[in-house]
Amino acid sequence: MSCDLTRKETSDLEKLENVIAKGVGRFLAVGKALMEIRDRRLYRTEYATFEEYCRLRWHFSRQRGLQFIEAEKLGQRLSEAGVDLTTIVVNEGQARELAGDLAAPTGDEVKDAEAVQAAVETWTAKEKAKRVRSEEKAAIAHAANENGPKAALEQGVRTLFRAKKIFQKVGPAAGSVIDVIEQALKEAAAVVV
Repeated sequence: MSCDLTRKETSDLEKLENVIAKGVGRFLAVGKALMEIRDRRLYRTEYATFEEYCRLRWHFSRQRGLQFIEAEKLGQRLSEAGVDLTTIVVNEGQARELAGDLAAPTGDEVKDAEAVQAAVETWTAKEKAKRVRSEEKAAIAHAANENGPKAALEQGVRTLFRAKKIFQKVGPAAGSVIDVIEQALKEAAAVVV
């Protein structure tokens, strides 16, 4: 494939590809770089399509490239609502989960900002519930292994109190926290029986 790029385009492509090459852990920068390469078709001297560019140059699918781009778009949308995506999520997969909780933009700045805040609160509560469940499950198992069933049950009760504190902080988005409580107590009871 041979379509000449201007000097500026060649320079831009080199800068953007450096961002992608360094992009491990910098998913928003990678998404922004890929979006510009795709939109300006800066891949055209060596590759016929964006799909081919992603596959041959970066060894990931077009879909994966689009996931990075969508994360960047999400970052822009949250930024417009006063939220920094990088303070909430650590990778593109988490950004995708958050995007799933977010309603489509309405065009109304106030409603969109409220929707973003609600989605961020819901997603944060879910992530905290996952973390608590994992930590408490490990604590219950450790208590059972070290000190027997009674210790496991005591740890389950401590889990209940910890989850109650989380519930008070999270409020209406605490449905997943309740699941954590129920699951932790079931696991503690299973160890005791």
